[in-house]
Amino acid sequence: MKPLLIKNGIIVTETDTNNMDILCENGIITKIEHNINIPDANIVDATGLFVLPGGVDQHVHFNFSMNNNTYYSWASSKAATVSGTTTVIDFLNQKPNKSIKESLDEYTQLAIKGNTFCDYGLHIILNSMDYNTLDELKNLLDYGIGTCKIFTAFKGETHYCPDEVILKILSLSKEVGFSVMVHAENPDIIKMLQQKSIYENKLSPDNHYKTRPYISEIEAVSKMIYFAEFTGANICFAHISTKESVELIKNAKKRGLNVFGETCPHYLLFTQEQLDKSPEESIKFICSPPLREKYNLQHIWKALQEDVLSFISSDHSDINWKNHKMFGLNNYLQVPNGCPGLAERFPIIWSEGVKKRISNTTTIC
Repeated sequence: MKPLLIKNGIIVTETDTNNMDILCENGIITKIEHNINIPDANIVDATGLFVLPGGVDQHVHFNFSMNNNTYYSWASSKAATVSGTTTVIDFLNQKPNKSIKESLDEYTQLAIKGNTFCDYGLHIILNSMDYNTLDELKNLLDYGIGTCKIFTAFKGETHYCPDEVILKILSLSKEVGFSVMVHAENPDIIKMLQQKSIYENKLSPDNHYKTRPYISEIEAVSKMIYFAEFTGANICFAHISTKESVELIKNAKKRGLNVFGETCPHYLLFTQEQLDKSPEESIKFICSPPLREKYNLQHIWKALQEDVLSFISSDHSDINWKNHKMFGLNNYLQVPNGCPGLAERFPIIWSEGVKKRISNTTTIC
């Protein structure tokens, strides 16, 4: 294999930006220097172009269930490579009545093998909270899985985690060394408002954000920060959407807690007004947490500038508007939650972030 030599590019690293050359041999970067000359190399002239490391999207969903059917979409991982993302981290959903290892082997063989277009990793989502499953978390790192995702929301579903289980998982994570990702919403606030909307026959798409108010996120974020302090665990909040949650995370960091936060492009660009449009258009934007009021956007961007939030992930869900979203056209509770965004994430970070609000080196970090 001939060496690959990228000439005259604007090389972006975590510390600076320089015009240099990159030499790749046998698929590995071996030199980043000025004026590299290799006579037999395949040369790519990158004059005037930025050369960045491959992006990592730490939050994608390549499988989801609806109407007793499970949809796998690893073939869509090609959308990542189109825009410069070379590694994605998907979620392994533990299968009913199966161990984590059995679920991992089955998912790898059934969904991933032969279907991925980029590098990948996996988080685990538990669907059993029994003693055997929690004990198996001690083997998580040996399975090649570094993160367990827990849900404070969705009470009544198998992946909902009550406080007692959350505390056990956090304590185990501290002991074993894996991290914990949190979907933080208060389930009882949401359930009360959803039941009220059903009783009043208010089922249009705008009721999605009306039944998942910002206070439900704030309460759950606050509680989980205290749990992290109590157990000493590392936690990362997924898809932060509110100014108030940002402030809670900022204060936790000041107190020395290992608390991190992630947000997504849709919480940086869109508002709940998207759900006030026609039902056919509004259902495209149903995700959880929901889109928020406009004032939150500037605070989310500022949190990225100040490293209060550390990640911009797509939270990509390969849900088809016509075949899946339209199923809940007349009832927002039947619309599968989630938005696609794998291909758009990196371009949005560049156009709306680097060109307007954050540095290109911050993007690399």
